Amino acid sequence: MTYNPKFSWMHKTEPEKFAGGRRMMMPRGKLVGGSSSINGMIYIRGHEQDYTDWVTAGATGWSWPELLPHFVRTEDQQRIRNALHGQGGPLPATDLPVVHPVTHAMIDAAAQAGLERVDDFNDGQAKGVGVFQVNYRNGQRSSIASNAIEPALRRPNLKLIMRAMVQRIVFEGLRASGVEYSLPDGSRHIAKAQREVLVCAGAIQSPQLLMISGVGPASQLQALGIPVVADLPGVGENLQDHVCAPMSWRLKPGVRGMNSKFRGLGLVSSVVRYLTTRSGPMISPPAEFGCYLKSDPELSYNDIQVFGLPVTGQTASDPDNQRPRSRTVSKA
Repeated sequence: MTYNPKFSWMHKTEPEKFAGGRRMMMPRGKLVGGSSSINGMIYIRGHEQDYTDWVTAGATGWSWPELLPHFVRTEDQQRIRNALHGQGGPLPATDLPVVHPVTHAMIDAAAQAGLERVDDFNDGQAKGVGVFQVNYRNGQRSSIASNAIEPALRRPNLKLIMRAMVQRIVFEGLRASGVEYSLPDGSRHIAKAQREVLVCAGAIQSPQLLMISGVGPASQLQALGIPVVADLPGVGENLQDHVCAPMSWRLKPGVRGMNSKFRGLGLVSSVVRYLTTRSGPMISPPAEFGCYLKSDPELSYNDIQVFGLPVTGQTASDPDNQRPRSRTVSKA
């Protein structure tokens, strides 16, 4: 789904100088629930220091102590019982029912190398090695679509319009009063707001929508012939994505990775098991193994997050830089 144009917007970066001139994929969900309907389903929070840095940069109200009550209230933790976690919320945090033996071997190896074994990656410390928790319920993905939108469709004051592309935010002076959208038949419509307009188009398309609506750097908008509503130079800039460098190692002869369950009779068995019991390989996330490392021993926090999963004939490990220094400037 991640790289299928039916479900993803298939965004790409501009040619990257430090990636051999290649254009990197930046998948974003193209269906109800947005990217929560195509992501890896791993339940994970950021490092406490991340939120401190946000506040230092001016994001008042976004500190870890201020956000923690919201994390707790929205969580439905299935195992851990302490003040950092909650039960009964819309977002489940579930242990994997079955963990691949190679994943356990990877954890043992990391522990032998000096990493601390942990059973909770969501205490704000982002440290150690263990198995990720996932956000699915009864073997089915838990997304914004299933958690929020679909249950709310019973409300008489909510209407979901499918395949509608928002063309611009409608402004009355400096006040957003609605949105103009188009349908596949080419018709255009305006939805008016009595109170407020919420822009929830994701990290890439939210600033793009603001800019084509006249909110952004005036010089860029004027160069494209877009009437300026508000000159806000920060819109469309400073997008960050964390670089990953996938690596793999051959498994010993006779050791089978996860992909063997999705070929031939293994695939048939996996599908039947899922349809009848909502269990088995079909509910596996793209990563089971997780750990946190420092790229520099002098750092006071871990800045590398590693994802791992045994696949066909090999085990894959994906180190991700969680605090990149690079910045991207987007264009309307």
